[in-house]
Amino acid sequence: RSRSYGEHKPEQVKVYSSLCFIASVGLGFLLILVVFLLKDQVIALLGANAEVWDHVDAYLSILVLGSPIMMFTATFSSIMRSDGQAKQSMLSNMISTVANIILDPLFILLWDMGVSGAALATVLANCIGALYVIWRIRRSSSALSFSPRHALQNPRALVHIVAYGLPNAINTLMSTVASTVGNRLLIGYGTHAVAAMGAAGKSVRIISYSQLGLCAGVQPMQAYLYGARNAKRLRELLGKMIVLTVIIGSALSLFCLFNSRAVIGIFLKDRQALELGMQMMEIKILAGPLLGLFSLSTGFLQSSGNAAMASFLSLLRQGILFVVLAYILNSLCGVMGNTWAHLLADVLATLVAVAVAVGHYRKTMQWWKE
Repeated sequence: RSRSYGEHKPEQVKVYSSLCFIASVGLGFLLILVVFLLKDQVIALLGANAEVWDHVDAYLSILVLGSPIMMFTATFSSIMRSDGQAKQSMLSNMISTVANIILDPLFILLWDMGVSGAALATVLANCIGALYVIWRIRRSSSALSFSPRHALQNPRALVHIVAYGLPNAINTLMSTVASTVGNRLLIGYGTHAVAAMGAAGKSVRIISYSQLGLCAGVQPMQAYLYGARNAKRLRELLGKMIVLTVIIGSALSLFCLFNSRAVIGIFLKDRQALELGMQMMEIKILAGPLLGLFSLSTGFLQSSGNAAMASFLSLLRQGILFVVLAYILNSLCGVMGNTWAHLLADVLATLVAVAVAVGHYRKTMQWWKE
């Protein structure tokens, strides 16, 4: 969409946004069907044991019903950034998050609905966010469309949308795969090991999501500049983002390192799990300064039309590298093997991603000169 703006093709933007609307809602309903037909297999795949099976079942059964709304909200929050509405996109996410924070204690504690209440609160919060997105787009964007007639003008454009979005989809899927594989290996060391890794992972996500948010925020700008062939501005943008992501990643990593007990203590109270979680976090955050470079590299490849390589890199990091390393290091290092696998997978994938992105950037600059 941003490349279409840069190439001065506004009608193509309407086609893309309409197709995104139909696809996001349609995939949401397809997910409902798949989950309810294969619910036991899905729950088992998530790594649930007999102790938590019923809780996972109750949560999943309600949460999946909100899939069309949640997919719509996530999709059009991203599209709003491409339309130059970065603040409004952030606000839509904040509305959903704040609504969830308010509704959680009401459904879980006040009305004593437990995990079912947590799932219902999440779905309702996303409904509120979706209403804001619809209102905002209807009010202030003439370039975006929900109308199926625009999608019917060029339905084959969905192939391009899927290609550009595939790296993000693979990244999300591989994150689930990595979590599932990790939990299956850690459960053999006891539930405290699973809890410790969960807390360490949440702590590291403070670092990675901060950098990912920055990279996602500038990705529409990268695509626009690429479409407009503005080499000077693109080079300036990428240079500043490299410095910014490394600085923020380093600062947050140091903060977590020197406050590891307090950070892990937010998620854990059990002493044994707390100590193990601290050790895991202190290893995982060593990759913190580099995580933004991975997101920036894959984002640039997506923005410049090299979605296939961006998809491969997403698969490489949490799929191929992590899974292979997790099994090897689990047998060599025991409970800490999973943690070292995360670190090595992040570092190796980042080095490969940066090398590929730099090579693609140089080829692009040479092509534009010709």
